[in-house]
Amino acid sequence: MDDSKLKIDWLVNNAVVAFVGALLLGQSFRSTDISREILWGIELPRTPEWATVVTISILFILAFFLTLASVIKKIQPWAFKMNGTLDHVFHILFLFAFTIGYLQAATELPYDQWWSYILFFGGYALFLFLGVRFALNRP
Repeated sequence: MDDSKLKIDWLVNNAVVAFVGALLLGQSFRSTDISREILWGIELPRTPEWATVVTISILFILAFFLTLASVIKKIQPWAFKMNGTLDHVFHILFLFAFTIGYLQAATELPYDQWWSYILFFGGYALFLFLGVRFALNRP
């Protein structure tokens, strides 16, 4: 596979991640004013409305930009440059969106089903992976 195809795949994959992060955050946004409880009585903190709206907006704009950049060659250099300069900031946004979306989704899992625990602990393992990746890739 050539280098340009890999770069375009990088753009598309990050666009999908940004959009899914915005989607998860948007799904959980409807219930941010309600106190939620996950396993073993652990209560979720409430996220400020403005922080959620700003994060959803940034992730959606990022997804839209990366999608356009994967098709329009003239803006691809900006998107690739963003990989080096803003990657750390976007990783924080992805981590924030994933954490809030995951915790909100985890409260709605039917814990009388065996697969709910697999999804819960799988999401937790992914959260740890993202956190370690963030810590190791700091500028």
